[in-house]
Amino acid sequence: MKPTRRDLITLGAGAVVALPFTPLPWKLLDDSAIWTQNWPWIPTPARGEPSTKFTACTLCPAACGLKVRCIAGKPVGIAPVAAHPVSRGGLCALAFGAHQLPWHPARLKQPLLRGQATTMDKAQAAVAAELKRAGANMAFLDARPGRTASTLYRRFLQANGSDRYLTVARSGEGAGNLLRQWSGSPDPLGIDIENAKTILSFGVPVLDGWATPGRVLAAWKKKGFRLIQVDSVSTTTAGLADRWLLIEPGSEAALAQALAGTITAGEAARTTGLSATLIEDTARELAASGPALVLGDDPAVAALNVHLQNVGRAGGYLSRRGIAGTPALPLEAVADGSLELLFAEDDAAPWEVLKKKLSPTGYLVCFSAYNAGLANHAPCVIPVPANLESADDAVEPFDALAASYSVAQALLPAPQGVAAAHAFLGRLAGWAEDEYTTAQAKRVEAIHAAKRGSIFDPAAGTTTAVAEFKEAAKLQEALQQGGCWQDDAAAPKLLNCTVPATLGKAMVAPGNNWTAAVMPPLATKIYQESTLRTTREI
Repeated sequence: MKPTRRDLITLGAGAVVALPFTPLPWKLLDDSAIWTQNWPWIPTPARGEPSTKFTACTLCPAACGLKVRCIAGKPVGIAPVAAHPVSRGGLCALAFGAHQLPWHPARLKQPLLRGQATTMDKAQAAVAAELKRAGANMAFLDARPGRTASTLYRRFLQANGSDRYLTVARSGEGAGNLLRQWSGSPDPLGIDIENAKTILSFGVPVLDGWATPGRVLAAWKKKGFRLIQVDSVSTTTAGLADRWLLIEPGSEAALAQALAGTITAGEAARTTGLSATLIEDTARELAASGPALVLGDDPAVAALNVHLQNVGRAGGYLSRRGIAGTPALPLEAVADGSLELLFAEDDAAPWEVLKKKLSPTGYLVCFSAYNAGLANHAPCVIPVPANLESADDAVEPFDALAASYSVAQALLPAPQGVAAAHAFLGRLAGWAEDEYTTAQAKRVEAIHAAKRGSIFDPAAGTTTAVAEFKEAAKLQEALQQGGCWQDDAAAPKLLNCTVPATLGKAMVAPGNNWTAAVMPPLATKIYQESTLRTTREI
């Protein structure tokens, strides 16, 4: 007999119900998953022999040690170096996926002029014209001062009559800079976190990827210090702190002055929103549970450290002998609207801050590996090698107690059409092609000649005194294999600080809440689920 419409509906409904119980949809799902992982533009790890290489992380100033797993010579995974003298076996979320960054969808492989792709020759001609127009009214903003590249940036500025070599302070760096000025110390001041019994933090994200993350978190996990967090909003650090003092926004200076005894607890209570009893209890705790270390950027915070007599004392701010030379000027010291030409590394500072420093006719040249972040606002963008694609080096982070130096070798070939910032400036200035390698070799020679400190071998986990290296070339080889030089720590020496009668206002670091323009997929998941800020607080 002929099938009826009811029969067709029954058959169709039965097929729909039965379909999930057949292999067909699951096979299609499996095949589609395989197809989408094998599109030609998706990078796939090569097949080959596994190997391990050691290097330094150059994503931020923390200079952490990296253990890189490679297949056929190409990085496929990153892990921390357990006994590294700088990072102490820790890494931030971004570093674990740093080997994925060269393949980021926003990757730049040719220059941009006004948002349009162009050639390197045309970009160089455009920058040369702006350089001639600006004259000496120019500056360079360095995201990681102290490198070999930094010396070339400064040299380029000096050749063009400018001394405005700039950087951006990190959160919590301000107090140490002020204490150095007040004490007249020729050396920078590090932070002795390991020997502090109490840390009072004024808005500094101590447990949020701050400073050298591995070192800070290692001390915290050992319950080495009690953390009191002063914040006007809920943060990750405030939630993890032993005590959170919830104050009114902008009242940090008043609380610091009350704890130092320059104003009464009652006066501070009217401004901060805290009770006078709580302020007095905190002051007694700082006095009784020392050494007490106070972190922040306000001058009143620096003055509180002087009151607690922890400048030059174990558990406070200690001098270190640096190798970076003359410090960079803070970006905040540049008058608004005063720059005609600004060279800046991406992630050095947000555009909202930089545009204030440029004149109405000011021109920004951004060195970036990605078409994101600051590069979206610059008239000229010069593509630079991504992470692990070029030779670089790193010095100690601002919180370190001893100077250090590491060399990061290129583990991946850089694509055609990109140039490191120092190489681009070298072409403008007519430098020799080996200018960078020569400058780096001189730095290693200076370390070798000083005969101070030791070299950490990450493969063996051992250290060798610099004095045992007979030639600077051998020292250079050890550094290129992932070694880290660390200077001998100076003995604590109490410093006399003269606190100005008028403290002035805090110079808020514009990079405090600044994060990376792009992140690898692995780090993105970790970042979002943990709400960690990366240590590029830039």
